[in-house]
Amino acid sequence: MQHISNNNRYPSDCIIGNVTTTQDAANQPVETFTPDATLSIIKCYVQPESGVETRQRNVVVEMNQWLVGLCGYFPTITQSDQVSIDGMTYNILRVTHDDLGTATYLTCEIVS
Repeated sequence: MQHISNNNRYPSDCIIGNVTTTQDAANQPVETFTPDATLSIIKCYVQPESGVETRQRNVVVEMNQWLVGLCGYFPTITQSDQVSIDGMTYNILRVTHDDLGTATYLTCEIVS
């Protein structure tokens, strides 16, 4: 893994993990974010990627996607993972890398 140190370009820290679903005493699903110890405290930035509105049964629903740029090449991150940044959790929809293998880009949607 190659790391670039650039605090101005990557102002936030993120944690990559996955979500596990269990059931509480009332048999309701409870989702828990479990950090991956090998993918914690990665320098990153978050910026809007795209946003659309759709109408569903007289309700307008906003569907926004975010681009998360990670400082480094992380080939083990997959779409089944989630990323936590500044108290927000995002589902990862797509993972891409730059041609030099120095950065990883995540297309995400907000979970919480």
